[in-house]
Amino acid sequence: MTQEEFLLRIRSGEGLKRAVLNKIIVNRRDQSCEFDVVTDLAYTKEDERIAAAALREAVPQPLRPMLKITKLVADPQLVRHKILEFLDRNHRAAAACIRAED
Repeated sequence: MTQEEFLLRIRSGEGLKRAVLNKIIVNRRDQSCEFDVVTDLAYTKEDERIAAAALREAVPQPLRPMLKITKLVADPQLVRHKILEFLDRNHRAAAACIRAED
């Protein structure tokens, strides 16, 4: 299975259609292989089942596949801060007129 085929399998579930493989951790001691998948959409148990099946197919036999799905949520306060930071750095005139409350 190629990397593209693997990602297509994981992304076949509606909640994981924009998922990104963040990292893979191989633990030799307990012979596990943990895949850290990040998505910005709400996912279901069915999406998890589809991704876990793809892992079982991709991971070689002696290793035990493990799946960790993380859903990212944009924090409004963080977004507000980043916008103000960008304006302050690139558009000082506009930044002078805008406050965090706006």
